[in-house]
Amino acid sequence: MEFDIKKPVFVGDTVHVECEVIEARRSKSRPNRGLVRTECNIVNQDGVVVITYKPLRMVKCRSDATAA
Repeated sequence: MEFDIKKPVFVGDTVHVECEVIEARRSKSRPNRGLVRTECNIVNQDGVVVITYKPLRMVKCRSDATAA
């Protein structure tokens, strides 16, 4: 997982997370699971991105889903 701290976060700051799916594919070793990578930005009350991270998550696929 990529993780980048861009600016400090202080006590009293209000933050929110904005995430976008940047990759999705079916697992080769576990066909009933998929791998989803997102790009997430933690944004402070001033609209400044303070942290960026890109986790890769394994999720259960719907039975009717087609391979991506």
